[in-house]
Amino acid sequence: GFPDKDTYGIPYREMPGSWIGRVGRGVESRFRGARLGLYPDAGTRSRLRKITPTDVVLFFAMENLNNIASVAKYIRAQTRHVFLWNPVARIKADLPHSRLQLHKLQQIVDAIHTFDQEDAAAYGLHFTPQPYRHVPPPAGAGSRHAFYFSGVDKGRLGLLLELKAAVEQLGMSAHFHVVPDKGKDYAPAWQAHLQAGWIPYARNLFESQHTDCLVEIVQEHQSGATLRSMEALFLQKKIVTNRASARE
Repeated sequence: GFPDKDTYGIPYREMPGSWIGRVGRGVESRFRGARLGLYPDAGTRSRLRKITPTDVVLFFAMENLNNIASVAKYIRAQTRHVFLWNPVARIKADLPHSRLQLHKLQQIVDAIHTFDQEDAAAYGLHFTPQPYRHVPPPAGAGSRHAFYFSGVDKGRLGLLLELKAAVEQLGMSAHFHVVPDKGKDYAPAWQAHLQAGWIPYARNLFESQHTDCLVEIVQEHQSGATLRSMEALFLQKKIVTNRASARE
């Protein structure tokens, strides 16, 4: 929905729905010097080929090296940027492998941007403040909950449950929509607090507008502001956060 005659968004499916597509994705990533036509899908490849050599390309919130390399093969643009929407430490399962992945990524693109000031200083990346495009919230009045959070677990569920228990003990309500991490096994007691999938962003805005306070719990190794901070500013809501750098 971004209205700009010089800016085009090309969405693509990161993980193909069929097993044949997933196999093709793996094969394509292994042969980075050859365009095999296996990944991404034909429609996406067609749009990628329309990018001219003088265009500037931004891989937004793409952190999988194999995916970026596979997509980049079909792009003629000479200038390419990546914006990381997670801390560097979360690119791979552990920090050493994340650093290695970051080094390889630097060989593919011209510049890597991050919303995290500490990551920018530690790894020589470009600091780009957390982006947000103001979207008018749905009409309505009154608060449904005192506290609201929506997001993927990313190791934060334990702290969120502690906060929710404290809130409810004080006689206030909390609505936390937490999506599980892919491939992670949860104890039954924790599983009961997880949701099956995402909600549309319009729904998230509705819930954010009808709450008293937004909750921001940052990931380990993260100092940059999440979207919760941007939503609190634009929607003029209070926010509770464990991000120490929020004071700055």
